[in-house]
Amino acid sequence: IITPYACLVMNTITIIICAILMAGTKKAIKAWDGENEEEYEKIDKKLSVVSIFINIVFILSYFFFGAGFEFVLKDEYFSLIKCVFYFAGFIVALAGDMIIQSKVVNMYKEMNPEKQGSVYAMDFSKQWEKSCDEAEKMLIYKAAFKSYSFCSTFYIFLWLLCLLGNQVWH
Repeated sequence: IITPYACLVMNTITIIICAILMAGTKKAIKAWDGENEEEYEKIDKKLSVVSIFINIVFILSYFFFGAGFEFVLKDEYFSLIKCVFYFAGFIVALAGDMIIQSKVVNMYKEMNPEKQGSVYAMDFSKQWEKSCDEAEKMLIYKAAFKSYSFCSTFYIFLWLLCLLGNQVWH
């Protein structure tokens, strides 16, 4: 019942929080001398927090979109205002995630001028990977394998949870 409004409110608040975090990070990047590794790591951590935060909220947006689909379009719950909020919230989630991720990538490119690629390009992953050195590529591969391992077990758990949820809560 709250899904038409939750997605829009949650994503609006997230965009504001990320904008504030990224403004502070942008100042830190401009103040960074290019040599201090500790400062680089602090900036990298802040950008990672923004990326993780926006991705978690984006996943929750998908959840609210899927959970509310049945209720928004049912005859007894249907109203034009709910549909507008419902779809607007999901569009804000899509646009906000894309814009924030683009800003984060641009900040990384500002810190590392050798990095190439645009988030809006279809082959961004390949462009980005080409601009990485061997150590960064190894980290990418290790992270990809860990993600694959985690997801292969987590999706089974999630599927069972959804199956049970469908039987219990319809």
